Amino acid sequence: MSEQFNFLDKFIIQAHSDSLKTAEYPREFLDLKMKVSFGQGGKARVPWINFTAHEMSASNGYFPVYLYYRELNVLILSFGISETTEYGETWPSDIISDKTKIEDFIPNPPRYGSSFVFKAYKPVILDGKVSYLSGEAGITTQTLNNDLVEIINLYKRSVDLEVKKETSVLSTGLFYMEKQLEDFIIANWDKTELGAKYDLIYEDGELLSQQYRTDIGPIDILARDKKSKNYVVIE
Repeated sequence: MSEQFNFLDKFIIQAHSDSLKTAEYPREFLDLKMKVSFGQGGKARVPWINFTAHEMSASNGYFPVYLYYRELNVLILSFGISETTEYGETWPSDIISDKTKIEDFIPNPPRYGSSFVFKAYKPVILDGKVSYLSGEAGITTQTLNNDLVEIINLYKRSVDLEVKKETSVLSTGLFYMEKQLEDFIIANWDKTELGAKYDLIYEDGELLSQQYRTDIGPIDILARDKKSKNYVVIE
């Protein structure tokens, strides 16, 4: 399981640089999609690594995620919940009922306050190498690995139960097909007619356009007209 330790160390070191590149990170880990973000269009205050089932994404779903609160030097392995849309299901209550929300663990967190803490670490960078503390005690590579494997196994169990529900959007496949189309449009925005007329919306280095949250529900894609600067709903 040294692969986990290698990409986590690299992630922590890069989070203290100006580089936003993620091409060298794995795209899958333990049969889940793995995605790393240091921000898009600008440096994010909270870079992250998430692990999602192929039916979910960071903008619509729930998933294990490392959240690095860089200014506080706190790395949280979290029961992550999407900020940008209200997904129909979330972590089972028997998993998160006794867990602390990040907003109760960190005063006024800049992002992701509604997600839950599984483990918290303090990274220590010395001579280009990273070690980790839990509280004031050092922890081993194996402990880090075990923590990640444990939360991923809880996640796989949760997703498996959801797929078996006849009413679940995962079991019908509709969610997956819609997300594929939406993700394709976003990924190829600059090559489309939409990209010629409209700009995607970013805040703090994070894409907000996809599944933009409003008081009456999420908008599939919210963009801004290049000329008038007015907001435009793309459906």
